[in-house]
Amino acid sequence: MVKDCSDTSIVQNLIGGNTSEKERAWSCILNKCTDSLRKYLRNRGVVEEADREDIMYESIFRLIKIIESGFEIKQNVCAILMGVGKNVHHEFLRKKAKENKIEETYTSILDSLEDDPRDYSEFQKKFQKLGEKCKMLLDLKYVKGMKMSEMGEMLGRTSTGIKTDIQGCKNKLRAMA
Repeated sequence: MVKDCSDTSIVQNLIGGNTSEKERAWSCILNKCTDSLRKYLRNRGVVEEADREDIMYESIFRLIKIIESGFEIKQNVCAILMGVGKNVHHEFLRKKAKENKIEETYTSILDSLEDDPRDYSEFQKKFQKLGEKCKMLLDLKYVKGMKMSEMGEMLGRTSTGIKTDIQGCKNKLRAMA
């Protein structure tokens, strides 16, 4: 087993090494390359230590998969880890922004419903009289906020067909009024 932590030995241990050599390569990457990634994440506003650790370990895991796949290393392993880490960080930010947006949307909907003095009991009674297909389509469209194309893929139909069905369901509700 090669005991140094040079880029060449890390790559060789990951590609052709046995389990202990791969563990040694992992340890080398962890000890040699993670300080700059940790600083980058801290400076970019990743406040929680657990989040920084998750991003860092996911980055190392992806780096190892890249090296094991035979990707030719043209720069040092730490530089590649930093690039992978930045990509993982951007994915983390997009996911967090999406979660916040969904939470804000639900919160604003709930807030608006709490202050709404209208009585929806008649609507609910009429809605319950609809067939299961109409209930499902209206729920997917107006409660879950799915796009016509997404609903079409899920139900094996065209988005135009879904749109026509939804319009028919809305017409049935109007006719009950």
